[in-house]
Amino acid sequence: MIGVQIDLGKIVIDYCSMIGVQIDLGKLRNRLLLAMIGVQIDLGKFRNRLLVATIGVQIDLGKFINRLLLAKIGVQIDLGKFINRLLLAKIGVQIDLGKFINRLLLAKIGVQIDLGMFINRLLLAKIGVQIDLGKFRN
Repeated sequence: MIGVQIDLGKIVIDYCSMIGVQIDLGKLRNRLLLAMIGVQIDLGKFRNRLLVATIGVQIDLGKFINRLLLAKIGVQIDLGKFINRLLLAKIGVQIDLGKFINRLLLAKIGVQIDLGMFINRLLLAKIGVQIDLGKFRN
């Protein structure tokens, strides 16, 4: 109940029904650590890290050096060359990233991550903030 750690190989699909976690990740080696206080994701070559805590969310995306810090007092976003979409709603987080087609579904907190052609969007539904970042718009 306090946490789940999943190491995923090239084509590994794992489902944890207790916390409602469904993961369908492509060829990259992905690591998911789910704890009550946060979520940490290390995605293969690009070394992506996602830390979700009660006070905020921090994302470090490998080579592209993307950082997202969401706190009650503010939002700090540093995004690389690509188009990033992040949907943070009170019920969950949805991330769509392009070519790699990585999907992370956290049913309990409603987190779905699709990693595609580097197309990411940020929508903060609770505070009504939507950010669409173009190819070279940081």
